[in-house]
Amino acid sequence: MKKNNKEAARMAGYISEFLHDYAPQFLTSSEHTLKSYRDALTLYIVFLEERDITHDSLGRHCFERDFIEEWIIWLKDVRHSSPETCNIRLGSLRAFLEFLGNKEVGLLYLYQEAKLIIPCLTLSAEKGTPIGIWGQRHLRCLKGYHRVTYTNLLTSGSLNA
Repeated sequence: MKKNNKEAARMAGYISEFLHDYAPQFLTSSEHTLKSYRDALTLYIVFLEERDITHDSLGRHCFERDFIEEWIIWLKDVRHSSPETCNIRLGSLRAFLEFLGNKEVGLLYLYQEAKLIIPCLTLSAEKGTPIGIWGQRHLRCLKGYHRVTYTNLLTSGSLNA
């Protein structure tokens, strides 16, 4: 699948800028988090190469929702990644796509599409473990005032709700 080399060079430049400039300066100073961003994008490129999309044909179409959903399935089935790992990788790719949309407004739709992808959910093996009164109050506080944290905990399987 051959694509415009200018678009491929521009996309590769954006990946490099995200990993080497933007993420360390604006997103995190943690080496582990930066490695997670790097690993996610590397795995995404490996996935694309398995689909015969080379670095010369890298373009906006490569980051559309269908490809990302296929990538999540590939992570689970081929790489045997856990649901939590798939969610972390998806979050890293979303961070890149948000950066991409801020660089070129015409690419903002990629981030919007990626936000619509439902994370991998797992059911806890423990069923019906009761939480105490303080746990219930904490849960109500998370639901009411810290929706993002609540959703992240719930989708990662860390929340006993």
